[in-house]
Amino acid sequence: MNENKFWELIERANEVSKGDADQKLEALKQEIEQLTPDEIVEYAKLFQEKEIKAYRWDLWAAAYVIYGGCGDDSFMDFRASLICMGKQIYENAVLRPDSLADVEFGDVEGRIVL
Repeated sequence: MNENKFWELIERANEVSKGDADQKLEALKQEIEQLTPDEIVEYAKLFQEKEIKAYRWDLWAAAYVIYGGCGDDSFMDFRASLICMGKQIYENAVLRPDSLADVEFGDVEGRIVL
Protein backbone atom coordinates (compact mmCIF):
# COMPACT_ATOMS: atom_id res chain seq x y z
CA MET A 1 0.00 0.00 0.00
CA ASN A 2 1.51 3.27 -1.06
CA GLU A 3 0.13 6.77 -0.62
CA ASN A 4 -1.38 6.86 -4.11
CA LYS A 5 -3.36 3.67 -3.49
CA PHE A 6 -4.44 5.04 -0.09
CA TRP A 7 -5.95 8.13 -1.74
CA GLU A 8 -7.44 6.05 -4.57
CA LEU A 9 -9.40 3.98 -2.04
CA ILE A 10 -10.79 7.12 -0.48
CA GLU A 11 -11.60 8.71 -3.85
CA ARG A 12 -13.47 5.59 -5.00
CA ALA A 13 -15.53 5.63 -1.80
CA ASN A 14 -16.30 9.33 -2.37
CA GLU A 15 -17.40 8.68 -5.96
CA VAL A 16 -19.71 5.82 -4.98
CA SER A 17 -21.27 7.68 -2.05
CA LYS A 18 -22.08 10.92 -3.89
CA GLY A 19 -21.76 12.88 -0.65
CA ASP A 20 -23.68 10.56 1.68
CA ALA A 21 -21.47 10.00 4.75
CA ASP A 22 -22.94 6.62 5.68
CA GLN A 23 -22.57 5.32 2.13
CA LYS A 24 -19.01 6.66 1.99
CA LEU A 25 -18.06 4.78 5.14
CA GLU A 26 -19.67 1.59 3.88
CA ALA A 27 -17.90 1.93 0.51
CA LEU A 28 -14.56 2.58 2.21
CA LYS A 29 -15.11 -0.39 4.51
CA GLN A 30 -15.74 -2.60 1.48
CA GLU A 31 -12.56 -1.29 -0.18
CA ILE A 32 -10.53 -2.05 2.94
CA GLU A 33 -12.02 -5.55 3.27
CA GLN A 34 -10.58 -6.39 -0.16
CA LEU A 35 -7.04 -5.60 0.95
CA THR A 36 -4.50 -8.13 2.18
CA PRO A 37 -3.73 -8.07 5.91
CA ASP A 38 -0.40 -6.33 5.19
CA GLU A 39 -2.16 -3.70 3.07
CA ILE A 40 -4.67 -3.08 5.84
CA VAL A 41 -1.84 -2.44 8.27
CA GLU A 42 -0.21 -0.06 5.79
CA TYR A 43 -3.55 1.71 5.22
CA ALA A 44 -3.93 2.18 8.99
CA LYS A 45 -0.37 3.53 9.25
CA LEU A 46 -0.96 6.02 6.45
CA PHE A 47 -4.29 7.07 7.97
CA GLN A 48 -2.58 7.64 11.31
CA GLU A 49 0.23 9.63 9.67
CA LYS A 50 -2.37 11.88 8.05
CA GLU A 51 -4.15 12.35 11.38
CA ILE A 52 -0.89 13.28 13.08
CA LYS A 53 0.03 15.71 10.29
CA ALA A 54 -3.36 17.42 10.74
CA TYR A 55 -2.97 17.65 14.53
CA ARG A 56 -2.32 21.37 14.46
CA TRP A 57 -3.67 24.32 16.38
CA ASP A 58 -4.69 26.19 13.25
CA LEU A 59 -6.79 23.23 12.06
CA TRP A 60 -8.24 22.81 15.55
CA ALA A 61 -9.20 26.49 15.43
CA ALA A 62 -10.89 25.92 12.07
CA ALA A 63 -12.81 22.95 13.50
CA TYR A 64 -13.81 25.10 16.48
CA VAL A 65 -15.21 27.78 14.18
CA ILE A 66 -16.95 25.26 11.90
CA TYR A 67 -18.71 23.48 14.79
CA GLY A 68 -19.01 26.29 17.31
CA GLY A 69 -16.69 24.40 19.64
CA CYS A 70 -14.41 21.41 19.35
CA GLY A 71 -13.08 19.16 22.11
CA ASP A 72 -10.45 16.40 21.88
CA ASP A 73 -12.77 13.67 20.60
CA SER A 74 -14.49 15.99 18.14
CA PHE A 75 -11.12 17.09 16.76
CA MET A 76 -10.14 13.45 16.25
CA ASP A 77 -13.39 12.90 14.32
CA PHE A 78 -12.83 16.13 12.39
CA ARG A 79 -9.37 15.03 11.24
CA ALA A 80 -10.67 11.61 10.19
CA SER A 81 -13.47 13.24 8.22
CA LEU A 82 -10.99 15.62 6.65
CA ILE A 83 -8.90 12.67 5.43
CA CYS A 84 -11.99 10.89 4.13
CA MET A 85 -12.87 13.94 2.03
CA GLY A 86 -9.90 13.17 -0.19
CA LYS A 87 -6.40 14.22 -1.00
CA GLN A 88 -7.10 17.68 -2.41
CA ILE A 89 -9.28 18.91 0.46
CA TYR A 90 -6.96 17.35 3.05
CA GLU A 91 -3.75 18.79 1.58
CA ASN A 92 -5.30 22.22 1.02
CA ALA A 93 -6.50 22.27 4.64
CA VAL A 94 -3.08 21.30 5.99
CA LEU A 95 -1.48 24.10 3.95
CA ARG A 96 -4.24 26.67 4.49
CA PRO A 97 -6.93 25.91 7.07
CA ASP A 98 -8.96 28.83 5.68
CA SER A 99 -9.54 26.70 2.57
CA LEU A 100 -12.16 24.85 4.65
CA ALA A 101 -14.48 27.87 4.63
CA ASP A 102 -16.42 26.48 1.66
CA VAL A 103 -16.28 22.79 2.60
CA GLU A 104 -19.41 21.05 3.93
CA PHE A 105 -18.60 18.81 6.89
CA GLY A 106 -21.93 17.83 8.38
CA ASP A 107 -21.94 15.60 11.45
CA VAL A 108 -18.57 13.92 11.99
CA GLU A 109 -19.15 12.17 15.30
CA GLY A 110 -18.20 8.52 15.16
CA ARG A 111 -17.18 8.60 11.51
CA ILE A 112 -13.67 7.19 11.71
CA VAL A 113 -12.49 4.56 9.25
CA LEU A 114 -9.18 2.96 10.07
